[in-house]
Amino acid sequence: ELIHKLQQELFEWKKKSSELDGVKQQKVEWQSELEQMKQDVQEASSHHKELQDDIQLREEELVALQGDVSFVRTEKEQRQSDYEDMLAQKEKLSDQLDDEREALSQMEHDREEALETLEEARVERDNVARETEAALARSKSRELEVKWQAEQTQEQTKEVSRKLRAD
Repeated sequence: ELIHKLQQELFEWKKKSSELDGVKQQKVEWQSELEQMKQDVQEASSHHKELQDDIQLREEELVALQGDVSFVRTEKEQRQSDYEDMLAQKEKLSDQLDDEREALSQMEHDREEALETLEEARVERDNVARETEAALARSKSRELEVKWQAEQTQEQTKEVSRKLRAD
């Protein structure tokens, strides 16, 4: 816009210059002004070039940032998907843990029952062992008694046999 505006002013100055060609003083002033305008235009052009370079740089940065935003969105979506997968796995593992706890609880219950049965079997074994020991003791006692009776009977038989031989 500034360049366009300056070009319009330049055009007006040239128009006025051609109309006032006879006036040298004014021509000199106009030439001076024209030189000033040229400097201004040159400075404006230089400034315009700087602005264009700055705009170009900002556009490149914008493109890079858009790429970064796209990458971040993709990463976010992937992380969201991973998070949802992990939640599903956690739920599955939680269910498995509940099942394992239930199985463990049942096993502990079965173990307690088995321990009670084992204790009952030990008590029964101890009772049978005592009864067996008592029966063995009675049997040993009876064996000794029968042995003694057998010896007595043998002695009596020998004596009777002696008496019969002696008679």
